[in-house]
Amino acid sequence: MLNTLHVVLAVLVIGPLVLAPFAARRAIRKRSADGVRLAANQTALFGAGAVVVAGLGIATVLTGDEWTMVTPWVLIASTLFAVALAVTWGYAVPALRRAASMVSSGVFDQYAAVEAAKDTEEGNADSAPPGADAGRELTEEELAEADTVPTPLTPAGSFVTTADLEAKQRLDSLSARITGAGWLLVVIFVAIAVLMTLRPFS
Repeated sequence: MLNTLHVVLAVLVIGPLVLAPFAARRAIRKRSADGVRLAANQTALFGAGAVVVAGLGIATVLTGDEWTMVTPWVLIASTLFAVALAVTWGYAVPALRRAASMVSSGVFDQYAAVEAAKDTEEGNADSAPPGADAGRELTEEELAEADTVPTPLTPAGSFVTTADLEAKQRLDSLSARITGAGWLLVVIFVAIAVLMTLRPFS
C-alpha cells in the first residue's frame, strides 16, 4: 500500500515540479510577472510534495523485508533525491521569486520603449525624400550647437541607464540558470526512476 501511494504521489508531484522552471522561462520571455510568480509558487508547492514523496519512499523501505536504506540502489536514489530537494529549495524557489520581482519591477519595459522608438525613428528616416539634406551647408549656429550638444544614442525621451543594463543582464543570466536547474532536476529524477525500475546492486 505504501509503495503504491509512493509511486502515485511521485507521478503527480514530480512532473509539475520539473516543468515549473521551464514555464518560468517562457513567462520571463513574455515579461509576465504573474506567470513567473505562479511558477515560483508551483515549485514551492510541489517541492513540499516531493518531501512527502521522499518520506513515503523511506517508509516503504523501512517497513519492507526486501531492501534496507543501505541497499546500494536505495542509497544512491535517496542521495539523488536529497540533491533534487536541495536544488529545489536552495536555488530554484529563491531564484524564481527573485526573477518574478525583477520582471514586475519593469526591467524589460525601458528596452521595449527604446526599441519601439528606434523602429519609429528608422521608419521616419526611410520615408524621408532621398537627399533631402544632402549638400546643405550648416550655418554657424548649427555648427556651434553640434560641437556643444552630444548626439543622443537613443531617441528623445528614451534612455537606458547602466543600472537598467545590469538589471537586464542579471535577469537574463538568472533565467538561464533557472532553466539549467530545471534540466538538472530532469536528469536527477530520470536517474532515480531508472534505479527504482532496474534496482541494480541489490
